[in-house]
Amino acid sequence: MSKLRRPLFFAIVACATLLQTGFNSVSNSVSAQTLAVGSKAPALDIAHWISDGHGEFPHVSEFVPGKIYVVEFWATWCSPCIRAMPHLAELQERYADKIQFISVTNESLTEVSALLAEDYPGIGKTFGELTSAYCLTADPDGSTQRQYMEAAQVSGIPTAFVVGPTGEIEAIGHPVSLGSTLEKMANGSWDRDAYYAAKKKKEELVKAIEAAIDDQDIQKAFERSLELDAITEPNDLLKIKFMQTQLAIRIGDKQAQQFFIDTANHYKDQDSTIAAMAWMIVQMKYEGEDPAPAMIATAEKCLKQQIEKLQPENEDRRMMKGAVMDILSHIYYVQGRLDDAIANQQAAVKLNNDADLSDFLKKLLEEKK
Repeated sequence: MSKLRRPLFFAIVACATLLQTGFNSVSNSVSAQTLAVGSKAPALDIAHWISDGHGEFPHVSEFVPGKIYVVEFWATWCSPCIRAMPHLAELQERYADKIQFISVTNESLTEVSALLAEDYPGIGKTFGELTSAYCLTADPDGSTQRQYMEAAQVSGIPTAFVVGPTGEIEAIGHPVSLGSTLEKMANGSWDRDAYYAAKKKKEELVKAIEAAIDDQDIQKAFERSLELDAITEPNDLLKIKFMQTQLAIRIGDKQAQQFFIDTANHYKDQDSTIAAMAWMIVQMKYEGEDPAPAMIATAEKCLKQQIEKLQPENEDRRMMKGAVMDILSHIYYVQGRLDDAIANQQAAVKLNNDADLSDFLKKLLEEKK
């Protein structure tokens, strides 16, 4: 079993934990903080309501009891904010009768208008057309940002504040993690105390996993990580599975192999997920680590099964199949099976002649010479 370099894996654990918990309440130990989960949501004083769902949503100042709101902070220069826009539009459409989404920037109306006139990449709409589904606003004097972001001691954007039916802050965090929380709030099953109790339990469990990693007890870390499944929302489970896969690869026993197979089967409809799991093994080999040979063989088997099911009926599917086959070529290569790698990569390049795939084939052929 290869030893785990903690700095690398600590980053993986920390990232996965942050994402899977969805929202993070702000620590009350910060003396300057005046807004946290459970606080009364400040009234809104927004200067410019640029879009409002084509008149469907009111220009809110005081939150209406019984209604749910999401106040999200963004900026035209913020790439993650831009990427979140289609998701916000989708959520607003899904919960149109129960939740109102309000996006706020402290930029000028001129800056926002310039962005809205541009085409949003890949969806056939302008930024203005896309964001017209929800309330997009600008508040150049920064008053709303001070009342929310600064008061909660939050600096990164995008950040969303969920305001519940009682007018209190229910959750604070990244808008891409809104799904399960909003679903529960919309159907009346949201329990703030239970949510944050589960969050605390997750944090304690992650600390135990990190302690096991420090002690180089990877078996214990893996077994404790499996406990996260029961307390993780379905939408966030994939991030945990990636973390668990990192540990399983380093163990390589029958339990770890079966975990890899079961996870691959669970995500059999997500070609990129299985490829990403296999790539973890390849990356470890390239970085000088030594994953268990049984895990390499298991990844190879899962990849082959996935490739057989991939039907290249159109260009996108052909490219996907070529990309997954490329991972298999690397699996062959790290096992020293150069001829298998060459034959497989030649077939991959015929489906997807991306520069990275072609360059790897050249490398293989040069090494063969």
